[in-house]
Amino acid sequence: MPSTRRSPDRRRRRRPGARLLWLALLVAAAGTSLLCWARTPRGGRALLALGASPPYGPAQQRIGAALLGALPGAAAAPVHHAPLSEAGKQAAVECRAVSLPPGDRPAEVQARLATAAREAGGELLWAEELPRPAGSGPPGAGGRGDPPRRLDFGLRGRPTHTLVLLPSDSRDLLVRWARPAPAPRAAPAAGEADPMLAIVIDDWGCCDTAPMRELLSLEEPLTLAVIPHQPHTRRYAALATPAPAAAPAEAAGERARRSERRARGCRVEVSLASPSRRGIEPIAPPAPRREVILHLPMEADGHDARDGALGADAVRVGMPAGEIARRLADALADVPGAAGVSNHMGSRVTADSAAMDAVMSELARRRLWFLDSLTTARSVAAAAGRRHGVAVVANHLFLDEGEPDAPEIQRRIERLARIARAQGWAVGIGHPRPATAAALREALPRLSADGIRLVTVGELPDLRGAPPGPGRE
Repeated sequence: MPSTRRSPDRRRRRRPGARLLWLALLVAAAGTSLLCWARTPRGGRALLALGASPPYGPAQQRIGAALLGALPGAAAAPVHHAPLSEAGKQAAVECRAVSLPPGDRPAEVQARLATAAREAGGELLWAEELPRPAGSGPPGAGGRGDPPRRLDFGLRGRPTHTLVLLPSDSRDLLVRWARPAPAPRAAPAAGEADPMLAIVIDDWGCCDTAPMRELLSLEEPLTLAVIPHQPHTRRYAALATPAPAAAPAEAAGERARRSERRARGCRVEVSLASPSRRGIEPIAPPAPRREVILHLPMEADGHDARDGALGADAVRVGMPAGEIARRLADALADVPGAAGVSNHMGSRVTADSAAMDAVMSELARRRLWFLDSLTTARSVAAAAGRRHGVAVVANHLFLDEGEPDAPEIQRRIERLARIARAQGWAVGIGHPRPATAAALREALPRLSADGIRLVTVGELPDLRGAPPGPGRE
């Protein structure tokens, strides 16, 4: 009967595999222990000393607990969150305005908080006194005349907490938090400006859908092309916001101080206001910039007068110039405050010189510009605009032509950004669809952080001399 004992050679061949298994288990155990240690205050400090960057969330928790321990009154203050995308998709700076009890001086509280943050593995990133607003009255004796003070704590270049310390004589002041400014970039070379990107969303007015509400919730500027004579036309036309006013001049010292603060990563903006009521205002970002233009129905190739898809009031080839002017005037009356006009469909009209001359003549009289959607490569809109002195810009890219998914739309947005960087500006057109809304929500903040200036069409710098873009049917 043959022996079933394993030979010594076979046993020796299996030993290396067993050793590797044990080694892997030891490495895993060591990694788990290191991760747990890194989450402790001592571990966080050690990682910082070695130049490592600890995870934002655990570091924020440690620093926050230390600050609350050193300033118990902060626990009762409302917490507002300012997104900090460079630290992670869900990362946000915790902002609090804390009223100090009588006798507590902001400078002394600052020293106490700085020590607590340092022991938790963080540091005091920024400190400055905030000027009292005009009309708030002189400081009282309770606060010994100390002004309010702003403090930013966190990791180097990544703030986790912004505190405003209000002395007892300033506790009625309103604290206004604003959205963080974009991350600082290298200054452009002489004669170079940030590339500009305008996103247009077509086809507003017919209905009220979830993608439309999602698009309207975006923080970035959008141009809304509203179709006239629809059930919701007037509602969407009313969403237009005033054009941004020029910022008032500021002192050179204030400008330099703000630049230094932002360079340290502390980009949450805060201001004080005289109280119209007691309490602390929540983070209140400015209303998103919304530009409204008329999306004028125009005859397309393959559509005749009997086709009701464009409605009875569409501009069509062969109409007398007076009739085109009347229809344009009626449409503009239904979209009051329109900054300009674009073509809804219109591949046949925009290729017809007589029809476009009639359109441009009326736009010139009203001093409005024209956005050519470029639904045909045969468009003569730019030439007609030059004849009548009307500023014409052209679409570079349809973001959702063919109804692609969100990742494909994001790739088209990146392509549009490359066009903007190459020629200084670009225009893209999308539609109120779920994938378009999702793609824009993901892509636009990233483009802004990368130095693309997001604007409305009317904010483009040189409409009159704009070259036509390579739009598609």
